[in-house]
Amino acid sequence: MSSLLVILGILVLIFRFFSGIIKYLILKTTAFDKKEAKKAAIEEASKLSYEDPVITCDYCGCKIDTKVDSVCPHCGASYAGDKEWILRHEASKEFIDKAAERIFKEREQKSKEEQKKVLKRVKKNGIILIAVFAVLLFLYEIGTNGGTTRQYRGNEKLSKEDDDCTYVKADYKLKGNSVIYNKNNIKITVTGLYIAKAKKKESYYNPENASENVKIGFKVENNSNYNISLYMQCSSVNKVASENSGFYMYDTYRKHKTVQIYEPFRFVQNQTVSEFIIHKLSITDKDDYKLSDEIDKPIVMNTTANQDDSKLIDFKDKKQIFSNDKVDIYSKYMDTNSYGEQYYKIYVVNKTDKIFRIKDSNLKIDGKDNSTGFYDEFLYSGYIFQSDNINAGTNAKAKIECTISFKCNEDPSNDFSTGYLELNK
Repeated sequence: MSSLLVILGILVLIFRFFSGIIKYLILKTTAFDKKEAKKAAIEEASKLSYEDPVITCDYCGCKIDTKVDSVCPHCGASYAGDKEWILRHEASKEFIDKAAERIFKEREQKSKEEQKKVLKRVKKNGIILIAVFAVLLFLYEIGTNGGTTRQYRGNEKLSKEDDDCTYVKADYKLKGNSVIYNKNNIKITVTGLYIAKAKKKESYYNPENASENVKIGFKVENNSNYNISLYMQCSSVNKVASENSGFYMYDTYRKHKTVQIYEPFRFVQNQTVSEFIIHKLSITDKDDYKLSDEIDKPIVMNTTANQDDSKLIDFKDKKQIFSNDKVDIYSKYMDTNSYGEQYYKIYVVNKTDKIFRIKDSNLKIDGKDNSTGFYDEFLYSGYIFQSDNINAGTNAKAKIECTISFKCNEDPSNDFSTGYLELNK
């Protein structure tokens, strides 16, 4: 309802603005010319003859009411040639010219005053319209850039005052080069890894169970002539790829600025990052897209932390539903929720030295298509993919099937699909 009122208000303003312009142009183009002024002067002069109908007889001096008498009522003389009568009925050329000039000036002045009034209203309505559109544009920018794409990310603090924890430098550090991008006068460097600590010993906050218990620092140096949008994604940490692990970044950065930022790692077991893979990093010119670049292969980053493979996913309680020379696939039935909905998780082990993009192409419940599942996930060599809970409906006896497709960009001959797999308990 409020949106409709705003639209109606804008339409009224637009109508008033353009109707004012049209009226102003009409006043400018329909000026009162001197011929019309002279005609008006003659009409004005003719009216004078009827303002005072009484004249004096030239012969006897008697008063004659010209509205009543056609001749002098005293001496009977005609007043057709009377000078006073002639002057009243035949205004002189000088009188008409002077009257015409006066009328022309009066009308011209009145027209100019009216034009000024109309132009003032047009300007006022124009200013209001500009202000309305400026506010709408501002609100649009807020709506577009106020979410995940914050308007120009700046320097950040590692720990925030309202957090239940404080972050400290981890006791492990990166191996090798910490520069992950350095092109087009734009440089991105990993500055460190940080772990969460409770602010007080008696605090209810437990960093071990927190979803964001590790942070990674980046220094973004934008020395280019462009305001840039940076998209970076990592979903593979410590040999496990998950839909909710790692970090995701999509922000904008000002030209000729260097900023220090911090991104939270999600669901890091034991707050230990031994390896992480940035599989997506792209940079575009935010304003006119003249600059566009992205990495052509994943960036693998290792740390000095030891990887304990014994703490990787245990498959003892999971059912193997597919295996070939490239991957092993497992499923696990999860507990139902309070609404009686049942869930499954899918696990995929990459046994090759290739990189796959995988997706659940189709999920069927008793032969009927279902939209839940995962889509376009990154699976690096030697990694295990773990899906989120997949909603399989409320019928515990239903046949749950899915088909998973694998795409290998580096070698398309490795592309394949599993066909339908049954995710039974």
